[in-house]
Amino acid sequence: MGKRYQSAGAEFSNTGFCPKSTYCYRMKTLTLALSTHRPETLQRTAELMSLSKLIVLEEPSHPDFYKMLGGQQSIEDHLLELDVEYPLFSTEQYRLVRDFHKLGKKVMQVEPFWHHLYRIQDFLADGNGPADIDRSSVEFQVYDHERVATGRLIAYYKAVRGKDYLKILRAMDLFARADAARFRLRDQLRTTEIMKLLPHSDSIYVEAGAMHLLLKKYLFQQLAAEGGGWRLKTHFIELEEMRASGYMGSMVAPGDELTLAYMFGRKISKARAEMLCAQTLVYAKLVWKEEILEDKENFPYTRNDLETIKIARMLDLNACRELFFALRPLGRSEAVEYVQGYLRKN
Repeated sequence: MGKRYQSAGAEFSNTGFCPKSTYCYRMKTLTLALSTHRPETLQRTAELMSLSKLIVLEEPSHPDFYKMLGGQQSIEDHLLELDVEYPLFSTEQYRLVRDFHKLGKKVMQVEPFWHHLYRIQDFLADGNGPADIDRSSVEFQVYDHERVATGRLIAYYKAVRGKDYLKILRAMDLFARADAARFRLRDQLRTTEIMKLLPHSDSIYVEAGAMHLLLKKYLFQQLAAEGGGWRLKTHFIELEEMRASGYMGSMVAPGDELTLAYMFGRKISKARAEMLCAQTLVYAKLVWKEEILEDKENFPYTRNDLETIKIARMLDLNACRELFFALRPLGRSEAVEYVQGYLRKN
């Protein structure tokens, strides 16, 4: 994937971790699969799930989950109770884990950040106020991180409709900082809960979104401190599939690079942050957002990501500014056509 990929995140590696032993094949295995929530990733994740006895999904617990898993509730009815961002992916994944459940595998939902957040929402809905949340509690940490991130996201949405380009870039940068802090807390909380599962299985599969690289770091550290014969195997699903198919290029979008820098506490100049924000504005306009089930075997989303990231990273600040205002009123397909013409001319 080249130097740019590595510079965007040196944590992207697939090395197994064998604490206190070189005989990894005899050890208990925690498999961390990092991927986007797209149907095209499920064939590979199914292969990895099949190797573990316990499957840990990246979602908060729901009281009807095991009814759905056991077939007492349809997947379609269960999804009506949820606020899912990717319904096609969720439907396909639930069919997959339902089949594994029938084969005797244990399936669990573990996402404590969102679990605490839903509890807070219920607490506030009962007539309590933010001042009633115990400031020493995990719930307050979750509430505060979500409050800051949401506030900055709203500020960005307001700024992006205006004409002050530098204000838009600053608003995006401030949100990236808050989002990075929220990622840190999410991965800390999830690491704690995953570590509690180690006594209950000798092979665990953990689903995680592609941005949760700190989860890998925290699990690595905790397993090293814990000992006990566990190894951590990390798989970057899209990266592995693209390498196997011979595709080259960066798979780290400009905005992800910025957020990862803040997540890991890396130094980043103001000029570099502005450039990444500017490129993100163009990238977001061009990349696919709608879900499709066709052509899953050829990884259409991931190939589109590669192509769109390549285009966005070609652009300097002035080009990004010019394109942003030109693309803002256009739909995605129109925007793609416009940028292709722009690149031909320039």
